[in-house]
Amino acid sequence: INNNYTYADLKSDYVDHVYNIVYDLSDIGIVDILFNNKVIPWDQTKEDGTYYGSDILEHIVGLQYLDSKKEVLNNIFIKPFIPNVDVNEFEINKEAENFSLAYKAFVPFLTSNEWTYKTLGDLLGIMTKPIYLFEVLSKDNTQYVINALREFNDSVMLETILGPFFESIQGQLASWIDFSKVVEANEVLAEYDRFLNILELLNKMGYTDNNYAVIHADLVASLIDAIFGNETLATPVKGLTCIVDQGECIMMLYNANLIPTLAGVIPNVDGVEEGKWHEEIIALRNIIEALGAISTDNTIDMDTILEEVLNSTDVEKLEDIFVALNESTLYRNVLYRAVYDSISGTLASYITAWFTSQRNNNMNNEWDEEVIILARILATVNSLGGYAAVDIDNYQNLTKGYESGSAATDATYELVVDGVNAGLRQLYQLLDASKTFDISSLKAGIEAVLGIN
Repeated sequence: INNNYTYADLKSDYVDHVYNIVYDLSDIGIVDILFNNKVIPWDQTKEDGTYYGSDILEHIVGLQYLDSKKEVLNNIFIKPFIPNVDVNEFEINKEAENFSLAYKAFVPFLTSNEWTYKTLGDLLGIMTKPIYLFEVLSKDNTQYVINALREFNDSVMLETILGPFFESIQGQLASWIDFSKVVEANEVLAEYDRFLNILELLNKMGYTDNNYAVIHADLVASLIDAIFGNETLATPVKGLTCIVDQGECIMMLYNANLIPTLAGVIPNVDGVEEGKWHEEIIALRNIIEALGAISTDNTIDMDTILEEVLNSTDVEKLEDIFVALNESTLYRNVLYRAVYDSISGTLASYITAWFTSQRNNNMNNEWDEEVIILARILATVNSLGGYAAVDIDNYQNLTKGYESGSAATDATYELVVDGVNAGLRQLYQLLDASKTFDISSLKAGIEAVLGIN
């Protein structure tokens, strides 16, 4: 037992802390709380605007007696759970301030309608069934919990506890996490703050209350940045130090529906070459942003996003999506599935052997140019009513399209020029340039209809 506690410390504790604790407890009606089931006044304030609860907590943690008994507290409350921790080196007044600030951040949660545990009896009940607490924390008020936890992001006491705690649970974690890297890098509190940022993003996405079928693309992109890091931003973001297997982490995000499921294609993590994960994460982020841009409010509906893409007439946005998918080893096979599944009607009979040979070979560099052509074909066909409505065998019945302007295969392509919609002329230019379709048998007839010599 540490015997450094002196009479002077006792006197200081009484004057500075004990008197205030007793006074505060009396003011909030501690007797009625203990014996008459009075609702705990979490948000009751003193004349100076300070919360009573915050003041009491700060005075308790600030007791010199506790400071002198760090070793005893460590042995009773911490070592039984984390044997190799030694919480002795911290400044008691600083930690008291952290607890006080955390309480203030937590008050809006404790006084919300979602927090139904109003009396001491309620609190004792929740302690016997802690799962109830997690049910409450899964709602929007999770943000208040995050705000409270963030007040400890410079806590020496927390840093001392977290390092050994991370190491003690390492064997129970997924194989893609290694907290020893965090400890070795002396980034325990920095990693703690990164996890809070991730939790905050998940809460904004609605993930904590199971309401994330429609998610905001910007939030998903930010989540990817927070997990993996992004040095290309104006303010670079450092990702989690504990990640040692990006592929497994990607699959965790996929299985948790935190990144889009497209055409039933599982991300090809095995196809990513060693040392290429940085580029792959940027490619994934580009896909998210391109998919968000296809909607009017930058959201991604997990159930309908592919349908939105395949029915779009926005050439530029389709090009961005197709290019982004093509640049991703993880999702490149989505391109084949999406294009193949979308083609119907008479055009389906003109698909080439080159295209069908791409099915499971992860495609090749020939797709770099082909994806632009395919995006433009899709937009053009959709503007003419969709694949089922475009009867290429009866091409003479299709609208001819505009004659002025650049060719459909030039650097930029517009569906409407001088008020005239694209038609057979533009579709022919694209199909003729495409490796996916072979319309050579129709070429002479189409050129005759269009007056091409």
